[in-house]
Amino acid sequence: MKAKWYGIYTKQNCEKKVAENLNRRHIENYYPCRVLKNSWSFLKKNIEEPIFPSYIFIKVEEQQLNLLKNLPGVINLLFWLGKPVIIHDSEIEIMKAICLENPDIQIQKTNINFKKINDGPKLSSTEIDGIRTFKVTIRSIGYHMITKIESPKLTIISAFQNRYNVLPEAGLFS
Repeated sequence: MKAKWYGIYTKQNCEKKVAENLNRRHIENYYPCRVLKNSWSFLKKNIEEPIFPSYIFIKVEEQQLNLLKNLPGVINLLFWLGKPVIIHDSEIEIMKAICLENPDIQIQKTNINFKKINDGPKLSSTEIDGIRTFKVTIRSIGYHMITKIESPKLTIISAFQNRYNVLPEAGLFS
């Protein structure tokens, strides 16, 4: 069997600990986070904040899923219609690319379209004064990732579209 990406729902503020535990067990995982620079009058510190609170993504074979439910900090797998949610490789890769390029990411919950849930991510953008607001809909988990990207950094998005044959919404990309 081929390993696929799945979502794990964790206890609040336990995402990093669960990811470290998965790394120790040599289980491929992705913990999307951003680094924020907090500064107080007496201390300056970088803090990791999860982009999707209480979510971690893992790449395992289906028969390994039941073992993961018993890990410390894990509440359950993400389910959709009684089955574990399978997250497309393309959705994980676009999440990684956006998180790598820009720490200023917002997420919004969205309605899931039953007919298009298996289609992978949906891309759209608008540009104002050389800065694009870029939105990716991660259909399998029902979230939008929204970020502002300067036009020269759009090469990542173009490469992503070519690799996965993702078509942007008509007229939004130049």
